[in-house]
Amino acid sequence: MHKKGLLPHRRDLASDHHITCHDHIPESTEVALEVKAGGVAFFNLNVPHCTKRNATPNSRAAVAYHFVRSDFFRDRAFPLPEEADWKTPVVSGPQSSGGVNEYGLSCDTFERDAEAVLARI
Repeated sequence: MHKKGLLPHRRDLASDHHITCHDHIPESTEVALEVKAGGVAFFNLNVPHCTKRNATPNSRAAVAYHFVRSDFFRDRAFPLPEEADWKTPVVSGPQSSGGVNEYGLSCDTFERDAEAVLARI
């Protein structure tokens, strides 16, 4: 679907997904991807994606990282729950602090982390 370009979106205030393009995707073309506990899925932001209803008695947690150029970044246009921990680290470019401004310590360790993982392969 992403090859068709950006699909029209609308606000979905009844969902914690906040926006949806579901109206423009035939359900017959959807592909389910189950991510096991501790697993990870990577995809381009232009690939339509969502989570369905949690049918288990267990809570579900997720972390999403969106890598966006700082000249395209916009502040949140809608509120989050009061208890939500919202940070927007700038990880590269002239405004980057390596995490110091956002977290109080440097977390700019991707290069070292990648080298350590590759050394184990």
